Amino acid sequence: MPDFSGSFFKALVMYNSDYIATTSEYSPMSPEIVNCLVNEMKIFWGHFEKKYSSFSSEVQSLIDSKLLQMLDISRSIKAGNIPSEEFNTLYNEGGDEPTNEFLWALFDCFKQWQLYEGIELQKNIYKHTNRGTDNWFPIVKIEEQINECSVLEDNFVVYRGCNHDEFETNTFRQRQSWTRDFKVAKTFAYYHPPSTSSLKQRVIIKAVIDRKDVLWDRVIESEMVLRLGFVPVSASIIFTYEDFLKQQ
Repeated sequence: MPDFSGSFFKALVMYNSDYIATTSEYSPMSPEIVNCLVNEMKIFWGHFEKKYSSFSSEVQSLIDSKLLQMLDISRSIKAGNIPSEEFNTLYNEGGDEPTNEFLWALFDCFKQWQLYEGIELQKNIYKHTNRGTDNWFPIVKIEEQINECSVLEDNFVVYRGCNHDEFETNTFRQRQSWTRDFKVAKTFAYYHPPSTSSLKQRVIIKAVIDRKDVLWDRVIESEMVLRLGFVPVSASIIFTYEDFLKQQ
């Protein structure tokens, strides 16, 4: 069990309940960094911690040091004490590909942190060009209503391309990114899946939702960002890898 009395856990201040479910040991990361990532950027800790834990302790120490530098310089830039160009000296190219990819993603997040606060910060990280690609990028929680849903019906259909176990474990209700366009869901399911996913396990979920659960109607790719923990009117798997093969 983790030490719940430690400063790291207190930095989470009950905000990220997923920490308890996904972490089995005390993290060495600075509480300052954790606070920035979790409480300001609203990064989903379980997803972040899974990637961070995949690195050796030596690489984790490097990451911790780099993130502290990013935070310190970003604070100075935000205060107007140094030019924003100074931050580019922290762009990491000295590690292996996974380490560089991880640090590049956080580098981009801190660049947004220098410019925005609150929901505008979360929106700009959420819509980053690397989100949803094969590159690792942190998942950001959207917890506030951003705009009015353009769909007038009280209930309507959305789709999500994902792994089969999302449906079996009911975790699809903790996934915010859905689309009204079946073709878009099919693209994410079978043409742009995460590198760790097996195509055979990819499915498309169809859910009927309440429009009140839409926090952000993004228009792009007919994306609907749903409230965390939403309860669908109904949900089912309507397309599997076998169906995909039949269409090839």
